Amino acid sequence: MNLRVLYIISLLSFHSLYGQILITDTDYTGANSCNCNPTFSDGTVTNFFDSGGNLNDYSSNEDESITFCPDATGSKVGLLFGTNVGFVWDVLASDTVYIYDGPTTASPLLVKGNSDSHPAGFPAGLTTATWANTSGCLTVQFKSDASNQAQGWAANVSCGNYTQPFQIGMQALIGVGEANGAGDQIDDMTNQSITAALPDTGYVNVCLGDSILFISKPVFPYEPGGSMAPTSGGGYVQTGNFTSLWEFSDGTSHVGDSVWFVPTARTGYFVQLRVTEPMGLFDVIMSKVRVSTVPSFETCRPLDDELCIGQATTLIGGITQSDTAGVSSVGSAFQIQGSFAAQTYLPDGSGQNYTTPINIAGFPAGMTLQNLGDLESVCVDIEHSYLGDLEMMLTCPNGQSVNIFNSFTGNGLFPGGFGGGGTFLGGANDTGTNGVPGTCETYCFSENPGALPAWVNGYNTVPTSFPAGCGFGNCLMVEPGTYNPEESYVAALAGCPLNGTWTLTVRDNLLSDDGFICEWGIYFDAALNPNNETYSPTIVFDEWLSDPTIITGTNDTAVVVAPNVVGNYNYTFQVTDNYGCSYDTVVTVVVKPGPSIAPGDTTCNDFFTFTNTFAPSEGGVSGGIWSYTGPGNLAITTSPTGPPTTTFINPTITPSVNGTYDVSFTDNVCNYTVTSSFTFLDDPVAVIFGEDTICQGDSAKLFTILQEGETVMWLNDNNAIISTDTNALGITDGVYTVVVTNVCSSDEASMNVVIQPCEVPNVITPNGDGKNDFFYTRYADVYPDVNLTIFNRWGRIVYQNEAYDNTWDGEKTNGNELNGGVYYYIMTWDGGTKDEKGTITVFR
Repeated sequence: MNLRVLYIISLLSFHSLYGQILITDTDYTGANSCNCNPTFSDGTVTNFFDSGGNLNDYSSNEDESITFCPDATGSKVGLLFGTNVGFVWDVLASDTVYIYDGPTTASPLLVKGNSDSHPAGFPAGLTTATWANTSGCLTVQFKSDASNQAQGWAANVSCGNYTQPFQIGMQALIGVGEANGAGDQIDDMTNQSITAALPDTGYVNVCLGDSILFISKPVFPYEPGGSMAPTSGGGYVQTGNFTSLWEFSDGTSHVGDSVWFVPTARTGYFVQLRVTEPMGLFDVIMSKVRVSTVPSFETCRPLDDELCIGQATTLIGGITQSDTAGVSSVGSAFQIQGSFAAQTYLPDGSGQNYTTPINIAGFPAGMTLQNLGDLESVCVDIEHSYLGDLEMMLTCPNGQSVNIFNSFTGNGLFPGGFGGGGTFLGGANDTGTNGVPGTCETYCFSENPGALPAWVNGYNTVPTSFPAGCGFGNCLMVEPGTYNPEESYVAALAGCPLNGTWTLTVRDNLLSDDGFICEWGIYFDAALNPNNETYSPTIVFDEWLSDPTIITGTNDTAVVVAPNVVGNYNYTFQVTDNYGCSYDTVVTVVVKPGPSIAPGDTTCNDFFTFTNTFAPSEGGVSGGIWSYTGPGNLAITTSPTGPPTTTFINPTITPSVNGTYDVSFTDNVCNYTVTSSFTFLDDPVAVIFGEDTICQGDSAKLFTILQEGETVMWLNDNNAIISTDTNALGITDGVYTVVVTNVCSSDEASMNVVIQPCEVPNVITPNGDGKNDFFYTRYADVYPDVNLTIFNRWGRIVYQNEAYDNTWDGEKTNGNELNGGVYYYIMTWDGGTKDEKGTITVFR
């Protein structure tokens, strides 16, 4: 909030009831206080004089004083001294007039002087009771020396009520929405600041679609009961009697103590509040709405968006300075045509300069005004009751200045003006109630084509827009419009920096008329990027939302994912900015299938040709390499009769020897290897192994040998199946058939098994006559596992053969002959299941 103290007084004149008031008269205090309504109600006549009155000089050695107090609490007394309104002002340099802000000479001194120090009289702003003066009284003291005397003064004393200054303010509450502070009752205005030129209550940071309740919050300290009201009360009530006008930079407006605003775009908005109190005094305050922008997720991505099963990739979503990729904030801006300053009072003043500054920012550093049209126009909303008083000058940040108009014929800011006389600017209030605003009108000064000539070259007048202000008969004002400045902007201001403080100065050269600058603005060429303020929300929180395929860095800005099933996987990265607005993006990782080849097979053909082989592709890369293992060489060719290859996608394989081959394909993208087994078969050949003769009382075992992919079936002579194993056990006499089958064909073989008696001899005569020379037994012919052991009579082994073949002729194991005699034998066969024991006699 910005407190502007405007020293404004309604000057009320002296009524004929009082005649002349001399400084030597009785004080106007207590019951004799000034009757502010209507006796002291005219500020244009002289009613207060030195001791000599209207006709005579003051005396020497005077030390006189008089106090004027208002009869109404809250009213203030004001004095007007000035030669430029026809009042007498002739006080020698050795004599002094003192004006005190209160009921005694002990009160604070407002001003002191004479015709030497103040040739045109005292400025009105220095001869009015201040707000700190709760009595509203003024005390005037005059001291003269013993030498010369002079005519003295003819002045005006009057009294009335101030228009009461107030503090303007606004509050912002975010209602329904996502932004920080939404839904609570705490003021959501941030970064509040006040500048001398333009009060700015700060920023409201919201998300798109959030609603903001703006509330007008003026404070009226000078109204009855206010914090700065006179202790005895007084003044007028402003609370509840003010008007609030809201204007938004999207072109909408509203009148009322509060207004809801919902931004519709991701940009900045200006919010201007103008509060006008009952007497017409107003103030302006501005705030800004910043709408969160959608951040850029351009570099938020997986390092590899296509994976093979079992592979992993990293998802990047960082926002810190150390991150190499991730989310970037996106900026936005405020853009308006000009910069504006608020209301400035122009009280009566003899040669007084009244200034109002604007701080310009946002242009590129070092940019200066160079060309015609860079400064498009200066617009002033003003009302003043005497154009002939005024001069107007614009000063740029480095001190260069330009004459906008000079209507004063004397020497002021610029010498010798065009003399505007009593023409009004705007709808001036010329009723004698100084400080009460009339109706401001807009006057722009531009060098653009279409502007009217500068006022020095003449101007049109129209009836005033505030007829009630025509108190003294002047009802014409300069027609509002756009005019050339009296001096060229580019000629006077070339080289001025655009950034900085620009100041508008209005000089009031006469005492009797006042006015207001309600508002003024300076407009630059839009191509120069005027008043462009940028902003960019800051990302304060970020994370990848939880997913079961995230294996490392859960909830971090960079995570590792390893999806393990073919398909599309979506991952969400979410961020929140410092406004409280959340955004997310979804990245997709595709898990593609690995290679596939024909399943394993068994074939009776000499070759096998692959079909429907699949190899993943990426970036123009596809295909793969074939390899194998097996019992022989495997020719891999493009076709049964084609050339060799290891890369053809559907080759033909031909083995050098039949058997099972493991054929593998390794793709070039995923580097995965898939393997299938292929069996190449011969036609089966049935072969029976085993003895076709068995000893009486024994059983035979027949068997066959199978190749890969073959099955077996044993049949007896009745064609009954007796076994499906490679072995056929418990065979007795008869015809037995084995049938061997594979996918290609079948084959069979038969064996006739006969029974013969099998005896063990008890005598051998190893004399070489060919008769009974050997220990012969039929068991050794039938069974291959006959184990024969010979012992002497002391139990010592003298011969042993675990695969006896009917060749023992009475020798020891070492080949030496045994002596004739009786020996003992043990014989086992058929896997040790059968045995025979006895004696054997050796005759020599």
